[in-house]
Amino acid sequence: MKIKILSWNVRGLNIGERRQRIKSNFQKWKADIIVLQESKVDSAGRDIIKELWASNFVDWTKLGARGTVGGILILWDSRMVSQLDEVRGNFSLSCLFKSLQDDFEWVLSGVYGPNDDAFRPSFWEELEEVNSRWDKPWCLSRDFNVVRFPNERKGYVHSSLAMNLFSELVDSNELIDPPTVGVWFT
Repeated sequence: MKIKILSWNVRGLNIGERRQRIKSNFQKWKADIIVLQESKVDSAGRDIIKELWASNFVDWTKLGARGTVGGILILWDSRMVSQLDEVRGNFSLSCLFKSLQDDFEWVLSGVYGPNDDAFRPSFWEELEEVNSRWDKPWCLSRDFNVVRFPNERKGYVHSSLAMNLFSELVDSNELIDPPTVGVWFT
C-alpha cells in the first residue's frame, strides 16, 4: 500500500481566495487523502468539496467547527481507499480505512486539540478511546495545540503539565513522534 497523505492546518475555509490557494496546492501535491484542521466551518457541503478536490472520485467526512473554532475535514480519493467506520469526538475525527489496492485496514485520525488546558484531559481520553476501538495501525494527522518539549515552542524553557501529559499519551500509545523538518516556529 502506498497512500499519500497531506495534513494541513488551513486556519479557515470560509474565504474563496484561500480555498483556491488550497486547491492549487492539492493539485500540485497529488495526495490521496487530505486532512484539514481548523476549517472554521460548521458544514462543508458538496460545493466546497468540489471547489477543493478537482476530481469526481472524492468522498469525505467532517467534524464541524464550534462557532469559528476548530473543525476537521477529511477528503479521500475513492479509487484508493474506502471508509469502513468512523468516530467523531469533540477534538478528533477518526476513520477506519481499507486500501482498495491490497485490502490493508488502518485508522486515520484528524486532530485539532483544545487550546485550553482544562479540556486536555477529556481530549486525551478521547484519543485513548479511538486507539482502543480498532486493533489496527493508527496514523494521527494532527494539530495538538501543545508540544512535548520546551525547545519546540519559542520562548519556553521549562516543561509544563500539559507537555508532560502529552508525552505520556505518546508513550503509552506507542506513537512515533517524527522529528520536525524545515521551519521550527511558524
